[in-house]
Amino acid sequence: MKIPTYVKLANIPNKGKGLVSKKHMKKGEMVLKFDQGVTIRPNSTASITALQIDEDTFLDSEPTQIRDFLNHSCMPNVRIDFDKMGCFSIRAIKPGDEITFSYVTTEYDLAIKNEAFQCFCGEKNCIGIVKGFKHLNKEHQIKLKPLLTPYLLRKLH
Repeated sequence: MKIPTYVKLANIPNKGKGLVSKKHMKKGEMVLKFDQGVTIRPNSTASITALQIDEDTFLDSEPTQIRDFLNHSCMPNVRIDFDKMGCFSIRAIKPGDEITFSYVTTEYDLAIKNEAFQCFCGEKNCIGIVKGFKHLNKEHQIKLKPLLTPYLLRKLH
């Protein structure tokens, strides 16, 4: 597994391993490129770290890639962009900050495969149990609009 020089893999309390920035990153900067080990799979064979592209299409990693260690936060600092095949900062990131995205901006229904989980982000707007975009109220879904993947944008309308 190749680890970019500007991030480190670290133990994150209550989350396991996660990515931490080693440098300042500006808003809009590409943080990770999804260019190696990318596999497109149906839901039935996708791993737990796969990202949902469409109803039954997932972007998966083979073998394990550094992007598989992006943890969830209800107040993320990156968003996933499938058109540019990477994740981009949505605000400035400082050295020592954990690099996170909101799983509900890519996953429609984690509960369907019993993959829902308790969130430990500690943010005041924490959703508690992360079940997927489908399980958020309409107001919360609309607030997430700038971070949503094309598939979830279609679900919003």
